Amino acid sequence: MFEIVVPLDGSSEAECALPWALAMAHAYDGNVTLLHVRAHTRGAETTYLSGLLGKLLQLRFRGTIEEREGDPAAVIVERAASAAMLVLATHGRGGFQRLFLGSVADRVIRQAAVPMLIVKERVDRAATDPAAIRHIAVLLSGEPEAEAGARRGVELATRLAAKVTFVHVAPWTAQWFAFGIPSVIPPGVDEAIERASDEYLAGAVERYATGGVTPEYLTLRGFTADAVEDWAHSAQVDLVCMTTHGRSGMRRAALGSVADRMVRSGVAPVLVERVRHGESAGETQQSD
Repeated sequence: MFEIVVPLDGSSEAECALPWALAMAHAYDGNVTLLHVRAHTRGAETTYLSGLLGKLLQLRFRGTIEEREGDPAAVIVERAASAAMLVLATHGRGGFQRLFLGSVADRVIRQAAVPMLIVKERVDRAATDPAAIRHIAVLLSGEPEAEAGARRGVELATRLAAKVTFVHVAPWTAQWFAFGIPSVIPPGVDEAIERASDEYLAGAVERYATGGVTPEYLTLRGFTADAVEDWAHSAQVDLVCMTTHGRSGMRRAALGSVADRMVRSGVAPVLVERVRHGESAGETQQSD
């Protein structure tokens, strides 16, 4: 069973993760686990979670509720380890333990080793309405390990009948030099960089295209975070898939450059795949 864990703190902002969890449950015919971590005794949290679960069951989604005690970040990371995916919203406010107000979300993002869908709080839809995913962008860095996101993106596009675009950002030559462009650089370097990027993306399309989905591809130019954010907004991207390295989770260098920008700007949620050092994209967790 494809289990999706959704940490909740009682706030409507934290519930912004639910539409995306339901979209994943629809794609994978999965089970949604609503998780609340409490510090002490059982109370209003049970009624709150039961009410949400009842709504999900009415919509014919499978779901369960869990209440645990302890340090919220540590409990969430431990519980998610046995799940297929973790879906959480950032910057929730209020609620029982103010789960996402402090460093909890950041700690979970850094430490969780499972695929993680990170959603910017947007209280503009009912929590029990599945999110519509029509256009998926897969951000590729050129490294083989980064292609775990390509496999996930094509898989989701196939299951949801969505469009998928492979994207690589190639810098301009001028970005390499802080104090001006040397005159010794031969002409045509920028054009050659773009051709190499296009060739890489075309190869990735050949590797991951399926009978039902053939990805489009696009080379963007400039600084990665700026280029991806601008394009994703204009292309009406609903979900960005990308890969990070290491079991220790997403480090600030990676999160701050692209995923953090995407999440904080609200352009699109980010689905992060984990690839451990020495592991190829094809060896990442397979979906049920």
